[in-house]
Amino acid sequence: MLNLMIFSINDFLGDYSDYQADQLKAWEDEESPSKLDSFMALVCDTIPRGLDQMEFLKYYMEDQGFGEEAYQAYRAVFKDVPPSKLLHSLGRGLGLHLIGDLEFLDNNQIDLRLSHEDDISFLARRLFDGEKKRVLHREMKVTDQNGDAFYSRLGSKFLMNALSLYDAIGINHIVIPAPQGIGLRAWLKTGFRIRKNAWEEGLNGFMVEVADQMLAEPEKVERLKELFYTKSALVMNWLANQDNAIADEFFTILSHAGPRGAAPDLRGGYYANLKSARARQRFEDYCTARGLEKPHWSRKLEANANDQKQRARRKHVQKVRPS
Repeated sequence: MLNLMIFSINDFLGDYSDYQADQLKAWEDEESPSKLDSFMALVCDTIPRGLDQMEFLKYYMEDQGFGEEAYQAYRAVFKDVPPSKLLHSLGRGLGLHLIGDLEFLDNNQIDLRLSHEDDISFLARRLFDGEKKRVLHREMKVTDQNGDAFYSRLGSKFLMNALSLYDAIGINHIVIPAPQGIGLRAWLKTGFRIRKNAWEEGLNGFMVEVADQMLAEPEKVERLKELFYTKSALVMNWLANQDNAIADEFFTILSHAGPRGAAPDLRGGYYANLKSARARQRFEDYCTARGLEKPHWSRKLEANANDQKQRARRKHVQKVRPS
């Protein structure tokens, strides 16, 4: 059982910087004792010189009471990505000073909390599951100095940074268990999907009930309800990307469809499979449409059966299409 202490990435990086400075001072004058007032002042006699960040992390976590199990959990989840690179890769291009905290849970699960407080308030919480190779998006908020929530290019850039990290450390599945507010539409725009089984087992009927509350022209509402009944869950992605009053009204009502203002029950939420070439392509298409840098994919995928069928179908269409 791991303790539930909070590990501060920024405090660790400060102490590692002190460690490096103390080494430099010692190399300049072997006789001079350490005069640091931080963590290093307590343990400088027991830590070897010349440690890289991951090696130093092991000593640091033991001193701070986290123990070997937490250290091994970090390695299992983040694949030896050092804490400084973890913060840098997620914050690249955001212009924010991110504060990072880790909470070590059982079974190689780590809750990562990133925040920034200034004229822009930023908060992201991600639960990494090393055994299931999955990450849960637990919370995401970006607000301006007046407190009005918005998903801007900042949030989109952060998502693409996160996708690059996820792929680099072997994450296969991303789950947004309880999308709510403007995130109900924003996540669908980026490429996340509703689960097929949830849609076919009644979630489409829930969307029909939402549509019944709309004040738009009855003919357009009936057409929308027909799409929910006859099309797959991908109709929600299509609707999210429509720039019209029908889509605006629908997602406004959906955002208030949960009990007492809570997130509506979407039966498993949204998901993305990073082992799917088509899922990756949806994220890339989103970036292209908005002039964003695409995620960097570290893993080369072998095409699955569905992807192969799609390519074969496109080739067949090209052959039979008249010139």
